[in-house]
Order: sequence, then C-alpha cells, then structure tokens
Amino acid sequence: MASLTYGWVGGTTAASARFTVCTAGAAQVRVAVSATPDMAGAVRSTPQAPDGRGLSKHEVAGLSAATAYHWAVEADGAALPDTGRFRTLPMPGTRADFGFCFGGDRTQHSDHVVYDRIRGMDPLQFLFLGDLHYDDADTADQSAYDLRHRTALSTPRYGRLIREVATVHTWDNHDFTGNGGWSGSLGAQAVRRSLLDHGTFYPPAGDQLYYTWVVGRCRFIMLDTRGGRTRPTDPDGAGKSLLGRAQKQWYLDLLRKAPEPVLFVAESFPHRGGTADRWLDYRSEFNEINAFVNANGLGAKMVLMSADMHAVAADDGRSSKIGAMELVAAPLDQTSNGGGGTWQIGPIAPAAGAGQFGHVQVTDAGGTITVTFTGYDHDGTVLATLAKEFPVADQRPLPRTTLRARTDDRWFDAPVRAGTESPGGTELTAARPWVWQGEGWS
Repeated sequence: MASLTYGWVGGTTAASARFTVCTAGAAQVRVAVSATPDMAGAVRSTPQAPDGRGLSKHEVAGLSAATAYHWAVEADGAALPDTGRFRTLPMPGTRADFGFCFGGDRTQHSDHVVYDRIRGMDPLQFLFLGDLHYDDADTADQSAYDLRHRTALSTPRYGRLIREVATVHTWDNHDFTGNGGWSGSLGAQAVRRSLLDHGTFYPPAGDQLYYTWVVGRCRFIMLDTRGGRTRPTDPDGAGKSLLGRAQKQWYLDLLRKAPEPVLFVAESFPHRGGTADRWLDYRSEFNEINAFVNANGLGAKMVLMSADMHAVAADDGRSSKIGAMELVAAPLDQTSNGGGGTWQIGPIAPAAGAGQFGHVQVTDAGGTITVTFTGYDHDGTVLATLAKEFPVADQRPLPRTTLRARTDDRWFDAPVRAGTESPGGTELTAARPWVWQGEGWS
C-alpha cells in the first residue's frame, strides 16, 4: 500500500506552485490542488512514476493570485492522508500586505515544537537559511546525502511545516560539506544533486542554488554562499570568491536593475566580517560588493536576512557598512553559540532547549512600505521587534552617480552629477540628457 514519506510545496508564483513528493510503494503519483479542503474541482498535475528513491516532481499552473489552496498527493489513483496547503503570491508590481518567516540551524532528527509555532503563524512563505542537519558529511557518495535529506525532511513537525507553508531553501556549511566546504570539495557535486532532487526550488539562475522572485512590490534574492566559492585557504585577492564569478555578476546586475522599492536578500550567514569560513576569508569580494552597493545608492532599499549566528539580532542600517536593514533569526533548535558584532538589537541567544525564528510583516501603504521584524522563541515569546519604513518613489539611480558611500567610521557625500552626463565621459552637457529605459540609462 502506498504511503507518503514527505511532501514539499514551494516555488510559488501568482499562478502556480511546485511540489516535491517522496512516496513508498507507489507506481504513479500526481498532485491535486483545490480551493477547498474537500478537494472539490481540483486541478491535477501530470502523473509521474517515482524514481528508485520514491521521488517525483510536480507543478500545477492556472491558479488565481493571492489565493489560499489545499493540495493532496494521489498515488495510483487514491488520495493519501496528510494533505497540505499554500497561498499563491500576489501579482508582481501590485500593492500587497504579507508576512513571512525565516530561520535556520536545525539538527537532523529534529522534531522541535518551533516548527508548529512557525506553521501556526500562517506565513506566506518560510525561508530556510541553512543547516538542515549538522552531519558535516563530505563524500562523493550521493546516497549518503539522499539518506540525510530524506531523514531531515520527513520528521513529523518539520514535514508538516514544508507541506503547509511554501518553503524556500538554501544551505550552509553543516548541510553542504562541513566547515571549509567549497566548490571543489569531494562531496560538492553529490550534495547539490541530492538537494535538488529532494527539494522544491524556484528555477536557479545558474549552476548554483541562487534565484529570485517577486512578492507584490518587493523582490527576494536568495544567495548561495557555499556551492560556488573558491578554496577558502587561498590568499585573498581579486580572484578569490565566496559567491563564485557567475553568481556575483548576476547578483550585482540584479541589484542595479531591480525596480522594486524593497529588496530582501537572504544569505546563510550575516553580511558582516564575521569569522573564518565566512566573509572574513573573502574580504576583497566583501569590500567589492559593499563598494558597488554604496556607489549605486542601493543599501537604503535592502533588507539582509540570515541565520547561522545562533541568535536573534536586528539593525535598521546604522551599523551596516551599506546602510541596509539587517535581520538575523536562529537557531531553530540547535544549541546556542551566541553571536557578536554591533547590532541595534541583540544578539539574543536562546535558553537551553529553546528554538528561535523571525517573522517579517510587510505593509504596503502606497507611498511607503513598512518592514516590521519580530524575533520569537518557540513558545511565542517576543524577543525583539524592529520596524523600518521604505519610501516608494522613482527608484532609478542618477546616471554615473555615487550618492553616498560608507567607510568604516563615517558616511561621506560624494559629488553628485545631474542627469545630463555625456555617454562617453564625465563632461556635463545640456544637449545630451540621459533617458531611463526601465533597466538602465541610455
């Protein structure tokens, strides 16, 4: 008799959703989606034959925007128990209020009540920011990662969370290939293949696990801080990269061109100098990215989210080298190792046995978008709260202009040129005004 090991809904848009289903004993599997819990008038995916591990992938399109749906797995024509639910996203570019949760750092066999707390908040999405388990495996044997992923995703409470809340995922060191893991690690390709097989993702923008999606008038950017990095023990310099050359270029281009007034950027660890195996080992690239953000005046519209630090912390931009709002929420159920650095709030480490996560409420009032962060522990106690208002205005940058730049100890204003700079150089001319073309000036 067929049974459901786990089901993961994600990759949601205004009109579709993606599903990864792991079953046992099924010859044909499909997913049914309905606006009612009795599954009346359900839309169904194309039947798939699971692979030898019981995995199958499904997508259902033609759905209505900003709508709650229920979904069920049908194996060999019969509906399996343990149904799920999700909400489609609002139409991109339209005003929308929504809330989402984020966090990271859990043990492999975790069944903590913190996952019930997140699910009970009914967020639009849950952003998991690394360390699905703490096995630190580094092997070319993909089956070793298959076992770890299946075990971590099928624990009862976490399994129900990813079945009932659209989940967006990245990895960090302890679920990649361990501390010091990089693109050339023994297990780098095996763990990537296994995670892509077992998870549900937005279409990756390259060979790594980085991608972007839009909710209302906010853009989300999920970075891969592990899969493309060069060897961490190499000397620092222009050729050393934490993101990898392709991802870094994609990221910078996206930051520059994105028209949305708020940009949520998810990194597995805080965008700070940090400790070894993080930005500290890739200082030149860290400075390069920060200089780009400052030169284009982008930090004021960015919200950086991370886990890894095993604490809750928040800052409205006053302690950021790029002036960005920075939010940290962890650990979901790992033991505490606290955290460091200068933050407006925190770091707040959990008590023994506690779980911590973050909730973000986005309120779009038309002329402004307010981002309100609340850090919670597993019993619903509020640990921290911080709100920031983002103006909704014409976000086009002035051509060839550095508005403000961040140094280690102070802000300074750089010369600002008007929108009449000549294409070939720095000479200003009233005869050749620049024209905004939607994604750039010409």
